[in-house]
Amino acid sequence: PYPDIYRYALKKAGIAATRTVMVGDTIRTDILGGMQAGLRTVLVTGTGITADALATEPLERLIDQQGATPDYLIDKMQ
Repeated sequence: PYPDIYRYALKKAGIAATRTVMVGDTIRTDILGGMQAGLRTVLVTGTGITADALATEPLERLIDQQGATPDYLIDKMQ
């Protein structure tokens, strides 16, 4: 959840945060960091860390526990 790395990457690439989307499988780091950097966020729920957590917890509870709400949800990357 370190927004400075996102800001650094955006500056290096010369791209505005408003034209960028963070895609990740972890609410606590990917989604929270992206949100804090002003990016729209996409949570991958069908694979990776969040998929494993969903085996025991509902998504709403995971979002509440981690304090970050993604803008979009997708099952997997194609």
